[in-house]
Amino acid sequence: MRVSCFLALCLWLAAAPSVWGEPFVDLYGGWSKAKATDVSASQQSCFVVGCTGTARTHQSVSFHSGAAGGVRGGYWFATQSWFGIAGDLTYSRSTSPPVELDSVMLAVTPLLRLPFWSTAEQRSGLLQPYLGLGPTLVLHHVAADFRPGSSIAMDGWSPAVGWTARAGLAVSLSQHVALFSEWRLSQERVAFRRAGFFGVGTQDRLDYTNTTQQYVFGFSYRF
Repeated sequence: MRVSCFLALCLWLAAAPSVWGEPFVDLYGGWSKAKATDVSASQQSCFVVGCTGTARTHQSVSFHSGAAGGVRGGYWFATQSWFGIAGDLTYSRSTSPPVELDSVMLAVTPLLRLPFWSTAEQRSGLLQPYLGLGPTLVLHHVAADFRPGSSIAMDGWSPAVGWTARAGLAVSLSQHVALFSEWRLSQERVAFRRAGFFGVGTQDRLDYTNTTQQYVFGFSYRF
């Protein structure tokens, strides 16, 4: 039984290049710009017998451009070379006077590409425009300080689920090396909550919709 499993694994590994077609690894960097939005925040002090001193604020916030960068891995299928799938891990930063947001995003994205200028050595094309859309898991670090206009200040971690759409162009320099540029649009809900220790202490809430555009450039290695 063990020998059969080992032989099956060896056959699978031997056939992997033809099954997966074109595995790739990407490294990229660029900048991000979050869309202006309305931010709601509240803070109150809670005791065993109840809560008191609730402070609230609602502000329109404009974000500055920030850095973005990450790594991606995936593959294009052999039988349908126009279709692939990728997973990428991206960091981005958005700042404004009252709110700073550091985000780590894990995205799984089906991809479609259209090969141009195919050659015998480069059947997938020297130029490869592509599109993708998929879900995104996000971990935000939120730091907000609305003082002196309000007494509210908070910081901590907040998970979120959203989506990311992307469009890009890859330029093949050789059979294994390509350069690419990519535009991304992502959206998720920032819903920061801090409830204190068993509901006792300072309770914080912050809510807004985070819509971000990213422009990244990178290096791709195809196996």
